[in-house]
Amino acid sequence: MSSNSIRISNQLFRDAQETGEYVARSAAQQVEFWARIGQALENSGVRSQLLLELLRGDHGTQAMARIEDDLRAAKRIEQARDIEAIKSGASKPSESILFTEERAKNAKALDSPY
Repeated sequence: MSSNSIRISNQLFRDAQETGEYVARSAAQQVEFWARIGQALENSGVRSQLLLELLRGDHGTQAMARIEDDLRAAKRIEQARDIEAIKSGASKPSESILFTEERAKNAKALDSPY
């Protein structure tokens, strides 16, 4: 794996060193781990405003509940796409990450938007 140098704040580096000690990661590995979590959150369908609230530290129970709602909605959209692809023959049940082939074979489509 190749690597590149980037600049981060001294505080972030110290936080990464400290956290990394507890989970057996170097500071660089810890920063990369945090970056991957951030990337996954951005790609998950969580609204930008909720991500900003998290970054500001406004992560009370209401914000967390709204994030959970966003994640569930994104999952329902992904599931609906998988179901349509399987029903149309564009993909096989075994290619879906949401269903095992056996479950997909036995599933009955209901009159539902999901």
